[in-house]
Amino acid sequence: MKDRSSTLITTATKTDSANQVSTIESPCIGVCKLDSTSDYCIGCFRSRKDLTVWSKANNTQKQKILDTALLRQKSFNQTSNT
Repeated sequence: MKDRSSTLITTATKTDSANQVSTIESPCIGVCKLDSTSDYCIGCFRSRKDLTVWSKANNTQKQKILDTALLRQKSFNQTSNT
């Protein structure tokens, strides 16, 4: 099982060659387990709501979700290292 706590979440984009539109890819790493106390995925640090809306979100919304997930991850790492 891959631990995301040591690898910072980044924004990856994928361009649809037919439409020439870039979309932000999911930060999912296949762990897909919600922490019982925080209700965040322990792999990508997205909330249950974030996971639910991701497929219908536009790039601006996805970037906001990723920014929030990164803050959660940094907070988790700081708490884990103390």
